Amino acid sequence: MLPAAPLVWLLPEPPDLTGFAAPGWAVCPLSIDGPPAADPRMLLVGTVTDLATASAALAAAALGTAIAVHVELSAVDRHRFLEDLARLGLEPSEGTPTPPAPTAAQAALLDLLAAGSTVTAAAQALHQSRRTTNRMLQEVRALLGVDSNAEATQVWAGRRSGQAAP
Repeated sequence: MLPAAPLVWLLPEPPDLTGFAAPGWAVCPLSIDGPPAADPRMLLVGTVTDLATASAALAAAALGTAIAVHVELSAVDRHRFLEDLARLGLEPSEGTPTPPAPTAAQAALLDLLAAGSTVTAAAQALHQSRRTTNRMLQEVRALLGVDSNAEATQVWAGRRSGQAAP
């Protein structure tokens, strides 16, 4: 399964990880130690102060992990970092990180499943074929970075209640 599109946010000031929260994400500090994270439900947060940290952020984003970083590089290195993001097809956003959201139709499907409907019953309630519903579920699973309908429903229920997904 392909990961959901990676997302990148440029933060206006260094983040305070003790108080940083983003509903729907597992928030972790950006680190240059070990292999880059490859989890579309993870949000790596940190400050890019050198080329090693910039490389770690780029590697994680290239693997499908969202990043929220404050960039404290020289003008030339900052420009290179932003160019590298563009080469990866990533358009940085400003502001608070938000997880990718399902469409209204996908949200309606997830709400039905979370309420206990079967896929067949949900398809009937949405006036669509079971095949269309299964395709929609495949898109939702990719968007949320999960492997099963149960996981998708759990992540969605966590987002609806304003809590971070497990």
